[in-house]
Formats: sequence, C-alpha cells, structure tokens
Amino acid sequence: MMLWLYSLETFTTIYGNVYTTLATRNALHLLEVARRIDIPVAEGSHVTLTKGTKLRIIDFVHGADGLGNQNFPPPNGKPIEESATEFLRKLTLEKSLWWLNGNVNPAAEANIFGDPDAANVVFTSGADVLAVGINVTHQVVLSGSDREKLASSKGKFAQYLTGILEVYFSYHCDAYNTNGVYLHDPTALLAAVDPSLVTCTEGAVRVQTCKKKPVVRCMTGDFQFAANRFEQEAD
Repeated sequence: MMLWLYSLETFTTIYGNVYTTLATRNALHLLEVARRIDIPVAEGSHVTLTKGTKLRIIDFVHGADGLGNQNFPPPNGKPIEESATEFLRKLTLEKSLWWLNGNVNPAAEANIFGDPDAANVVFTSGADVLAVGINVTHQVVLSGSDREKLASSKGKFAQYLTGILEVYFSYHCDAYNTNGVYLHDPTALLAAVDPSLVTCTEGAVRVQTCKKKPVVRCMTGDFQFAANRFEQEAD
C-alpha cells in the first residue's frame, strides 16, 4: 500500500466526502501514517466556481470524518501557502459517461455534481485530462474476502485500512446490497500511475451546466446526444 507516494509530488484537497478543511487535515494525516511528511499538501477551494457555499457533502459514504469515523488525532503538519490550483498540471478524475447513468442521479456523477461549472472549465481548458468513468471503476471491487485477508494481516497499513473500510462496506451493503466496495479513486489513481492498465479513448468532453435543464445538468460527454436520451426517459 501507498507505494505510489514515492512518485507523488503534491497532495491537493477539495470538498466532496468532507469539507475542504477536513480533507486537508486527512491528507496531512495520511502522509504521517505513510511516513512521507516531506510531500507538501496544497489546500483547494472552499466554495464552488460560482461562489456557491451550499455544498453537497457525502459524509454518509466514508463517515463524518472521511476516514471511517476512526477519530484519528490531528496531524502535526500544515498545508503550504500556495493553493491547489497552482500545482495541478495533469488532471485525473472519476466521472460518469453519457452511455452510463451517474451515481447521484441518472445524469450526474458525484465529483462532477459537486461543481459542474468548474468541471466544465477543466474539461475545456486544453489540459491533459485523464477521466476514468464509473463504468470502469465499478469493475474494480474490494470484496468481503479481500477485507478478511486485510484483517488477518499483521501489517500496519492492512490494519489501518480494515478500520476505515467498515463504514464504506456498510454503505455499499445498504445502497447496493453487496458485500464489497467499489474502488473509484484508487482506480483513477492507478490509471494515472500506470496507463497501461486501461484502454483510453481520446475525445472532447464538456459538462452540461444549464440550470434550466436539471434532468441533464452535470452530464459529461457528448451531452447533446445524451440530453435527448435522458429527456425522453424523463418524459
């Protein structure tokens, strides 16, 4: 676990599972656990691109603290003064695709739903963006038997993961009736570290940001085609 930290340049944080301040605290904590406090942490925005402060925080998936309600002590480290945006060059994220329903509603994936306007800026910026859709991440599952193997291990990181996974497993049991968890973010990370693990399709992507079309707002991909599809389904 955490071998990828040896090639990590900077940790950047943003709200989602928790608010940005807590996400930054968790990043600093994880670096201390991995004994890599030499890696800087850059804190992201506390509001959406349009200055919205009513953020959708999904603390019911990973716990109120974002780490399985383990209540770890505060880290000793502090974030650097520079913001996260100054460090972002190649971007990797998980997103929904126009041929697959989202995981917030039929059109929206959770990360895009958090700030569709900002997501659209990223996708249309010309940056080298690697987007790993939930059609891919739903194929990468940590099963109950995998978790049992972790629990039986005496390794430090194995025990750490066993603790923080309890809430995540409970969520998947309630939401999907399955004894396993989808590894969304780890899959996106692995695709960035080792692109040979995935097969990519290159193309232009935009995000539907029109508030007048709530049925398709936050949709990614060829949303003109997809909008017609979802609007017909809604009818």
